[in-house]
Amino acid sequence: MLNVLITIITQIKLVDPSSSSSSSSSSTFALIKIMANSSFYFLPLSVAITASKRFNASPYLARLTIFSYDRYT
Repeated sequence: MLNVLITIITQIKLVDPSSSSSSSSSSTFALIKIMANSSFYFLPLSVAITASKRFNASPYLARLTIFSYDRYT
């Protein structure tokens, strides 16, 4: 949902995402972008923990697997 907001803000030209100025609007844009992408960053971890509970496996092993896989990609 936040990615839709980012797209709308960019298309209306309220914020220029390519500007490197330190204005408050670009800081707000960066914060919204971080919030939107953080869910996708932690998605593999939450899927691994949920799957390990469903398959009656150790959630700790699932976390370890995700963290070790992330290191080699």
